[in-house]
Amino acid sequence: MLVVQIRDAASPSPDESELRKTFEEKVEQQHIGSVTDMTIGTGYVSYTIQVDETVKAIPRIRALLQQSGMAERSTIEVRSRQ
Repeated sequence: MLVVQIRDAASPSPDESELRKTFEEKVEQQHIGSVTDMTIGTGYVSYTIQVDETVKAIPRIRALLQQSGMAERSTIEVRSRQ
C-alpha cells in the first residue's frame, strides 16, 4: 500500500482540483493501483493506493506526478497492509 501526499494551497484553485482528479483517474486507468482513500486537509491532499507490486508502482506514480507538475511537492510513503 502506498500513501501519496501532495502539498498545495489551503484553498486549491479549480486547476489544482482538476489535476488531483486527473491523477486519481490515471492511477486507476493505467492499472497502477486502486485509490482506496483520499483525505483533504489544509494545504494537502493524501491518497491511499492499494498496489500489487510496490516496486513497480512507485516509479509509475512518480512519472504521473512529474507529468502533472506535482512531483516537487509530493511524497510517497510505503505502508504495510493491515
